[in-house]
Amino acid sequence: MDPGSPRAIEAFMKVKIEEEEMALLREHVLVAEPKVMRELDRPRAAGEPIVLELDLDDLDDIIGCLAASSNDASDENLVSRLDELVEKLETFEDEMME
Repeated sequence: MDPGSPRAIEAFMKVKIEEEEMALLREHVLVAEPKVMRELDRPRAAGEPIVLELDLDDLDDIIGCLAASSNDASDENLVSRLDELVEKLETFEDEMME
């Protein structure tokens, strides 16, 4: 990788999510990198805003897991909720790539 390329510099983004979105992540992101799983499982105080610190690769892993779950789901409500979360996370991913 070229040291001057954007991906050579590991940038992290703070991604604020809602409780329901966190529940979806915990249920449907099962095969991500260990560092992603640690971030999802990190203890948080009750009532504390959920803010994930993710890099571009982390976001890509999470989006891939959610998209796969959405494609496999037969419950239209679940598909809709997963797709909405994918779109939200893709917005953060786009911001990181700028």
